[in-house]
Amino acid sequence: MRASLGDSLRNAGIEYRHIQIGTQRLRCPRCDRSKRDEALSLLIEDGSAVWHCFRCGWAGSTREKPPRGGRGERGGFPANITRLDRAGAEARAARKARLIWDAAKPSEILHPYLVRKGIAGYGLSRILHFAYSAANSIENALLVPMRDQSGEVVNIQGIGPDGTKRFLAGGKVRGCFALVRHIDKPWRDLGERIAIGEGFASVFSYCRLHPGFRGVAALSASNLPAVARLLRAQFPNAEIVIAADQDVPGARAAGEACIAINALVHVPGFGRAGIVDWNDLEQNYAARA
Repeated sequence: MRASLGDSLRNAGIEYRHIQIGTQRLRCPRCDRSKRDEALSLLIEDGSAVWHCFRCGWAGSTREKPPRGGRGERGGFPANITRLDRAGAEARAARKARLIWDAAKPSEILHPYLVRKGIAGYGLSRILHFAYSAANSIENALLVPMRDQSGEVVNIQGIGPDGTKRFLAGGKVRGCFALVRHIDKPWRDLGERIAIGEGFASVFSYCRLHPGFRGVAALSASNLPAVARLLRAQFPNAEIVIAADQDVPGARAAGEACIAINALVHVPGFGRAGIVDWNDLEQNYAARA
């Protein structure tokens, strides 16, 4: 089996390092520029191999049919290459996130986004140029660090003065979170009353309106259920409240999180026009005071 697999790879022009289960990065024979330029991802499993070049798009397989979910050699990403190589992309993004976070510094001047939201940026930083992908960036960005269950920074959300929000390209998001108001404390010391919401500003406002709660922001509606499950596993006896947004995606995500971990859901405004999240509600109260 190994000999035939090796022959197939050599016939495709792929100079592999070994015939072992797993992923390896190699030179692409279709667009090779130098021996150090390893743009081809080769995955070996179940006695066969699939590959994809992340520069020129060349993809293929030693199987007679393309892998399920992929589109063979015509520009598609084989499903299992995409799935298994994602871990490598997330690791590279995590290293970049930590470098950016270490280089950024807390600002003595409030960021325009914080001023507009009426909140403080405890534990956040600013950077003049946040390159969230190879071709795109945000100028004068507020940085919100995202952490995994170990507490390590693995991604960053950059927020522009106009409220534009972007994560680092390729970085892990699902199951990661931002600590709100108490970011300098170990996240395992969250306590017994935890509020989980979407945006940093919304959770900040919820915790200010509900003293005693400590906040965690999922930073997206789709990530809310995963973060809720993670925190319930870590704090099985804690009182957890889902500080929901009042739009359709937010309500759907809050409902899923509520059912998954048996938590209460707090919704701001009860249908009041113009109130979508808890920051909207707090600012509405402040305007009437």
